[in-house]
Amino acid sequence: MEDNIVIIRTEKQDLEKNLIESEQGTVVASKTNFSKKNLAYGLMGLILLSGIVAGIVLIVNCQHTTDAIKIPVPTQNVEVQSEQTEQELLKAPKEGPKNNQYVPTTFDLRMQATALNCNFDRPDEMLCVGGNWSNVIAQTISNTICAQSIGSSEKSLSSQYLLNCSNLADKCDILSSVSDFESQLAFVANTGIPQASCIAYNGLQYQISPNSCDAKCTDGSDIALQQYKFASLWDSNDDYQATILNVKNHIYNYGPVIALVKHSATVARYAGATPNGIFVNDPSDQTDFGYRAFKIIGWNQAPGDTPQQYWIMANTFSSNWGMNGYMRISQNDPIIQDYYGYLPQ
Repeated sequence: MEDNIVIIRTEKQDLEKNLIESEQGTVVASKTNFSKKNLAYGLMGLILLSGIVAGIVLIVNCQHTTDAIKIPVPTQNVEVQSEQTEQELLKAPKEGPKNNQYVPTTFDLRMQATALNCNFDRPDEMLCVGGNWSNVIAQTISNTICAQSIGSSEKSLSSQYLLNCSNLADKCDILSSVSDFESQLAFVANTGIPQASCIAYNGLQYQISPNSCDAKCTDGSDIALQQYKFASLWDSNDDYQATILNVKNHIYNYGPVIALVKHSATVARYAGATPNGIFVNDPSDQTDFGYRAFKIIGWNQAPGDTPQQYWIMANTFSSNWGMNGYMRISQNDPIIQDYYGYLPQ
């Protein structure tokens, strides 16, 4: 144990000795004793009247000896978190354990955005409201690739190309079924999409022509397509807990997950004002606006005797919606119809 040393009092000739002792981690104090020998000589001188002054001088200037008193320095009781534990969240999802039995209690990809040089923020949709799925798909892929590419900056994919080439009659209208969404995932897996540098997003219109699939990049160069395959993370036995664990492990080990949500007026007016900000569905709300894609970037739990687990999901409306553009929703809320994750090849 090494600590600072304090020398309270000592004689010059004892300094070297005390400094050597100080290397052993002690605080050195001193106490003073009169030398009996010198005291006797002084008294004899007085008694024999051989030198009153000499006797007084010997008494006054008697030798001092120093006996070191070692005072143990108390050990500081400080709890130190291991470096491995401290760095655990920063390593995920790039170096997280591929272990279906372990996930942290809480996790948020946004806390890693700077360290990983990835944009885990919410995407925008502008005026093409029903086409938000294209932004969510493109950003989920680019986020996952970025999270798995150590030291590489994120390269955005062209959600506009995906939107233009979709097989939907009204490309800016909201999805009417789960199969509509899965047909777009099939297009990404079979045909592919280019980088955003080829065709940038331009959702500044209410409707996109059915025959608007691009033959060239905006600058006239050839389009380079890359295929990406998504998989449903829903448990084959419809086990909610198994599904939740699948989603958590995917976010922790790979990147964000797409949640396909049943859209309604209650969802549209969500403002995060409920207790703990967690979405509460209105059972009397019979509106059916189709389906929207959300990007899950983490999870947490609300305090209480029975902590409520919820997803942290990014919507594409704007920062004016929900909780600055985000939504908290119970992990077993029935408005979530399916979960999809991109597995990097």
